[in-house]
Amino acid sequence: MPALSVANGDRLTVLRERIRTAPTEPGVYRWLDRDGDILYVGKAKNLRNRLKSYVTGSPQRDAGVFKRSMWDKMWELDLTVTNTELEALILEMNLIHKIKPPYNVAMKRDRSYCFVRVGANEDFPSVRIVQKRAVDGARYFGPFLNRRGQEQMIDLLRTVYPFRTCTMGISMAEPELFPVREVGKRLELEVTLKKPDRRAPCLDYHIQRCSGPCAGSITKQDYADKSIHGVIEFYEGKFAPVIDRLIERMQAAATGRKFERAMEIRDALRFVKGLQRQHQLFRFTDVYADAVACALYGETLHIVLLQVRGGNVVNEMAVSLEQSEKIEEMLTDFLTQYYAQESAVPDRIFIDRDLPDVSVLKQYLRSLRSSAVSIDVPQKGEGAKLIKLARKNVEKKIEMERKRRDEEVVQGVERLVPAMG
Repeated sequence: MPALSVANGDRLTVLRERIRTAPTEPGVYRWLDRDGDILYVGKAKNLRNRLKSYVTGSPQRDAGVFKRSMWDKMWELDLTVTNTELEALILEMNLIHKIKPPYNVAMKRDRSYCFVRVGANEDFPSVRIVQKRAVDGARYFGPFLNRRGQEQMIDLLRTVYPFRTCTMGISMAEPELFPVREVGKRLELEVTLKKPDRRAPCLDYHIQRCSGPCAGSITKQDYADKSIHGVIEFYEGKFAPVIDRLIERMQAAATGRKFERAMEIRDALRFVKGLQRQHQLFRFTDVYADAVACALYGETLHIVLLQVRGGNVVNEMAVSLEQSEKIEEMLTDFLTQYYAQESAVPDRIFIDRDLPDVSVLKQYLRSLRSSAVSIDVPQKGEGAKLIKLARKNVEKKIEMERKRRDEEVVQGVERLVPAMG
């Protein structure tokens, strides 16, 4: 429907009159500024009832800083009626993604995260660390907080699974189409290179950190079996194969009197075993789940999401959102936006509070993965323990934020004192 113009006089009175006649069906609403630019996009089960919350009471006094700032700029209103709440949710997500309105809460991560990308739809997939997830069919693991830590992890894994990290295109014809020759102790297969970014084969091949697909030294199937499958299993929380291989190599190095190398492998083994202990805090047999907890500090909502993969707690994601609505509504928006960006939605989602209209969220998530997703507030069992851990992490985030703000106050006073003197 066309935008509802607001006169220059008493905006609140005019808006209340417009909203009084707004439809009661589900739909999406857009607040616009004086120039007609969209400030905020929201959805509602009942448009009239939802919009009333913006103009009842004294918005300037009752709302938080975030909402008061938007209220000062609200000048026009635009509405779109939908048939169902699910349609409203999908339209809202599409509009937010396309328009990026300034007052829609952006998911600001606490720090700079990275992902581990395992290529797909390639003859010889590469494994790389990237800053952002893309929709390209590849497998992405993360997000991870410590990029340097993941770089060290990749170096370690390459000693066990010699995969490539280059970006050149490597393709190979089917073996039955040409004779396979063996030169010395290696195969010589027919491969085609595109956009080579280094000499082939490079130093990584000579120090056994890559199996050399660019040199025709390995078949596609052997490369997948020896270099890629193990990496995927590791990032899914299956550490035993890596530990077994490291033990074998440490023993072989010690037997060959390569003691310095044996000590390096021993340190790597201790590191992986430490990861295994951390990730085995909880065991979910064949469960693929996330646990989400949140808490408000000042006017900032802190959210922690723990990922459970292969029975282990394998990762944490933390975001901070400026409060714009009730906590439950903000948590719903976070889950909707987060899973819209994820390449995979888990079977189960544990949350620390009941959400309004959770059935609509379930329908939306089902549309993303084509199968049902359970969303529960666990009261007992491993799910409750996992939520307890997520809450503990939220509390830690708030404690760190409180210390940071206290330090800023102290630093401000210290700068002010010399100026006064």
